[in-house]
Amino acid sequence: MILASYREDFALHPLKSVVRTLSLILCCSSLLLAPAIQAQSADQWWFERSDLQLPRQTSAGVLENGLHYVLLPMPNTQHNVAIRMVMGGGILQEQDGQSGSAMFSAAQMLGQLTVTAQAQLDLNQTVVSLHATTQEQISQAFSELSNALRNDALPAQDMLNKSVEQIAVDGRLLAPALSYAQQQQVQRSFDALQSRLSQINGAQAMEFKQRFYAPKNMTLVVVGDFNKRHLEQLIDQQFSDWHKNSATLQSAMVIPSLQAQMQDVAKQNISFNTLVPSPVGNDSKQQRRQTMLVQVANIALQNRINQILQPYNLSAQTQVEWMMNRSLWSNLTIPGVSQEESQKVQQQVKAEIERALSNGFSKAEFELAAATQRAHLQAQTELNQADDIRNQADRLVAAMVQRKVYVTPSSELALFDLFMAHAYEGDLTPALKQSWSNTPTLHVMPSAS
Repeated sequence: MILASYREDFALHPLKSVVRTLSLILCCSSLLLAPAIQAQSADQWWFERSDLQLPRQTSAGVLENGLHYVLLPMPNTQHNVAIRMVMGGGILQEQDGQSGSAMFSAAQMLGQLTVTAQAQLDLNQTVVSLHATTQEQISQAFSELSNALRNDALPAQDMLNKSVEQIAVDGRLLAPALSYAQQQQVQRSFDALQSRLSQINGAQAMEFKQRFYAPKNMTLVVVGDFNKRHLEQLIDQQFSDWHKNSATLQSAMVIPSLQAQMQDVAKQNISFNTLVPSPVGNDSKQQRRQTMLVQVANIALQNRINQILQPYNLSAQTQVEWMMNRSLWSNLTIPGVSQEESQKVQQQVKAEIERALSNGFSKAEFELAAATQRAHLQAQTELNQADDIRNQADRLVAAMVQRKVYVTPSSELALFDLFMAHAYEGDLTPALKQSWSNTPTLHVMPSAS
């Protein structure tokens, strides 16, 4: 699954009031011990209200300094707790001369932590991930995070070289849907990772951190086995005294267009891409139904193209990504194609896409694709407790980035079963047209294999 993160279109919508609890209203006695937070109206989430529901126990809030938090208690999960700190600054926020600053800032912060942590650098955000199994570990994680976020001192190079190993860079899969300049910016950050940050201007990187690592640009996500009331007090204790103005964020990072790219090399990765505006609408069951049909239609297309690729010992992989519910990016990639076979493979794939758009799919193709997608969804409901907590924390962050209602893996599987029970092969043709009705843009890039 792709992940994905983007400012303003790809960033969290501010939670404008202070705290809301879905399940119950706190009694007056507990309010006496509450941190400096107030009740929050039902409409002040990161998404618009719809017929989809958050997990019943979910709550959200914002401290007086602007730091947001979202809590999803999951009792009886062996005290596993996943912590995600989402900072609204990533690769595309780097200014001229600041290439690698987002990576450097993340490494500088990680280097100050004694608790085990990883960071993922996305196009418009940085996400720090931690895991705890005791109350003491949660307290330590919050305390160290709070200190590391505030400290802008230049680190030693050996500390950077060690902490950068805990950073992953996302955005690679989205690169075909970026402008050329944005792709180059992503590539420079990849290069910075590979060179262990040795060429990055540390002072400029700390300017980046000072601009974007501020309470109003951050959301703390906690999922797992914890006492919600106690955790709210701990969040207030560790983060409420941090006062800092946030950066003036750039305008909405809208993906402008697709641009063809061709590199004539012996081994090639061939990809076909479309970027189609999709109707703007609130997240809802009907929208989720259409999303699932598009996913199943692309799996059916992938299966059919893999049949014609068998003589070449090649295989295709499709993926679709909704970007803030405004654009649908569809990608079909065939890795490891020889230069001699490239043109023929391109022609056959284009012809197969056209054939599928014109003639649709058979009942057997529909059932196979639906079963494949269902198996993927079901696998996410069968994780062990620690992995399930981590997975749900990551899914919650992704839902917030896309301004969608968060649903648990089991709820998503139930929705899929409901929708597919009333779907048939004829539903895949309009779903496929939603992805591939525009002429695909071709990218031919060097293969790693």
